[in-house]
Amino acid sequence: MYIIKVSVLKTEEGFLEKVMEKHVLKKFYGLTSPEFDRENYYGGSDLGLSFEKDKVIFKIWSPIADTVTVRLYHDLNNNSISDREITLDKENAGVWTCMISSKYIGWAYDYKFTFCDGTVTYANDPYAVAATINGVRSVIIDIAKIEVNDLVKLPSFTNPTDAIIYETSVRDITADKNGGFKYPGLFLGLSEKNTHTAQGYATGLSYLKSLGITHVQLLPMFDFGSLDEADPNHGYNWGYDPINYNVPEGTYSTDPADPVCRIKEMKYMVNELHRAGIRVVMDVVYNHVFDIHKQAFEQVVPGYYFKHDEKGNMIDDIGMGNAIASQRLMVRKYIVDSIIFWIKNYHIDGFRFDTMGVLDVDTMNLVVEEAHKIDPGILIYGEGWNIKPIERPLESGHDHASLMPNVGFFGENLRNAVIGESGEYADYRPGLVQGNLAEVGASGKKYYEQDVCEFVKGFMGSNGFHTYIAPHQLINYSTCHDNFTLYDALIAHLPNASRPEIIKRAEMSLAMILLAEGVPLIHSGQECLRTKNGNVNSYNAPIEENKIDWLRVEQNQDLIEFFKKLVNIRKNYSVFRIDDYKEISRIVRPYVLKQNGIFAFEYTMPTCKLYVLFNIKNETQLFNQIDLSGAKVILSNDNDLILSQHSSLGALSTSIVIVK
Repeated sequence: MYIIKVSVLKTEEGFLEKVMEKHVLKKFYGLTSPEFDRENYYGGSDLGLSFEKDKVIFKIWSPIADTVTVRLYHDLNNNSISDREITLDKENAGVWTCMISSKYIGWAYDYKFTFCDGTVTYANDPYAVAATINGVRSVIIDIAKIEVNDLVKLPSFTNPTDAIIYETSVRDITADKNGGFKYPGLFLGLSEKNTHTAQGYATGLSYLKSLGITHVQLLPMFDFGSLDEADPNHGYNWGYDPINYNVPEGTYSTDPADPVCRIKEMKYMVNELHRAGIRVVMDVVYNHVFDIHKQAFEQVVPGYYFKHDEKGNMIDDIGMGNAIASQRLMVRKYIVDSIIFWIKNYHIDGFRFDTMGVLDVDTMNLVVEEAHKIDPGILIYGEGWNIKPIERPLESGHDHASLMPNVGFFGENLRNAVIGESGEYADYRPGLVQGNLAEVGASGKKYYEQDVCEFVKGFMGSNGFHTYIAPHQLINYSTCHDNFTLYDALIAHLPNASRPEIIKRAEMSLAMILLAEGVPLIHSGQECLRTKNGNVNSYNAPIEENKIDWLRVEQNQDLIEFFKKLVNIRKNYSVFRIDDYKEISRIVRPYVLKQNGIFAFEYTMPTCKLYVLFNIKNETQLFNQIDLSGAKVILSNDNDLILSQHSSLGALSTSIVIVK
């Protein structure tokens, strides 16, 4: 390892002098300095492998290496020894290159780097598109020649507020034996058509299509390091542990040892989702790597890709042991290149950035700019939690949302108001759908007044929260993979509630998200009372805890139908998809009765008025602020609903009505 032992000193010229334990290496522009970036930036699009007729061209960026050697392996076994080694030539901007015959296509390769202090490192290719089992070595593959038959090309998506996103994972949604899958837990499992339970209820891809969603957001599908691909059924992990950013994960393949198989199967899965009219959002993790000793970055250019403090210590922003320094030009280029790779080669329709606040504003804006050159309908959004916002460059958190007008953010204000907080990172407390006007946290703090304000503001697009400029920047959600499921959040605060009560509260929660201005995201299973047995962080829990239980789908068809109707209402009425705060203020008017838990929203349309009515209290309430005589019910779970000058709203009810 290329380790600097003593200190990092600033010279008068603003350079950095790295002092080693026994001798001064040399004075050079510090790896973290703008000067180093400017002198060594490479803007070409050919890093990794490129193919010309009968030749394969290797290019890798390592400006501080003394020599770089590529080692070639005919045998893809990770224990095999190299059959040939070739020393690369150094070009401008720190790029090393060589050319070999195309007869080596299908061979494995890795790199050997020698530095001026005698340190030697070994790494696979950070730009690799194929890998041996467990991502140990890269493989020479021309991915452009791995094509999908009958490619489906969906038109560019419209406005982000037209999206309805459904979050799941390849494994979770296809693992249950009751789902009727031939390929459970695999890319091909999510590609299967007409799968169903023994009772004939749709599962997998067919189920997703039946819901009416526009996008499916899939947990990490790139090559991650937390599972053994040689034994894919042993253990479980969400996959937020990057090894090879541009290689599909092997545990989702029918043959992890075949580098081409996983590519073909992932491409096929995406194409079949497109055939069903569903766009694919990929969960990406450019904020950290699984292990700096196993992943290529630190071996290729030690000290460059990760954040360090003034003493040279690696910064750990998010408790993962390392944090990517996206503000450095070649790190930024890598992230953008990787996104473009997935768009061009797998036809991915959107990207959810994990802990996006680690990355800088300029990088996220460049991601959007380059992605939208290919397809302006591609969705870009992520977790905008503020990660030490006063340090280093402007980071991509909520507080800088106005600087990233085409980037979306998960909205915590509406989430907390609707469903409360789990207590893992904040106060353990209920929200409006569980609280019965008595939302009190474990700390003793009362939240009802705060939740009322944040719900109304959040439901109307979150204008005034952080620095959002329009509703398309809001990803509205109540639960997702790394917290309580909706059912578990309800049961946690209402352990003695009856099943009918739980269902009505679930329906209310779904409506509060699906009808809110912004972009709704639904965690898989919210619509069928999915449970993880109260586990708020099931990243490595057994598959039995994480899987979609298709028997619960059978048992909760009424709730699923309510969900489908909400989806159709959102699609059919543009007043729920307004992307302008001034227009929302003109069209939408809230009526709030804090004392009895009634929330009503009036939408003025050209020929009528539409009303969304919530009674969050577990008893019937009078509502006479609006004359609803003659109103037509579009959707309601209220068997006691009376619409008149003095309306009566049943307990825990959700209703949508129109008055002409």
